[in-house]
Amino acid sequence: MKSLKYILMGITVLTAAACNAEPEVKTAEWYMQHHDEVLAKYKECKAAQDNSYGGTGYSDDCKNVLKASNQIKDPDFIKALNKVRLEYAKEILNK
Repeated sequence: MKSLKYILMGITVLTAAACNAEPEVKTAEWYMQHHDEVLAKYKECKAAQDNSYGGTGYSDDCKNVLKASNQIKDPDFIKALNKVRLEYAKEILNK
């Protein structure tokens, strides 16, 4: 019976630790190879920055997204990114 108690305590501790784990930070190099991920995360990162009134700045992951977005030279990506930027600017202006 005591071993069951320790097993349940261990599961509880591991579950709590997993819930508090930081999301994985991907490198700018990784994002440069995954253009769709950059486009998906770009707007989220810009919104997070605009909502951080305390000036906390971008997360490390967002810094890598923005760095990659400025380094990718693929014309199709640039066109898609400009579309995302325009949509985001329109949302900001309509607030």
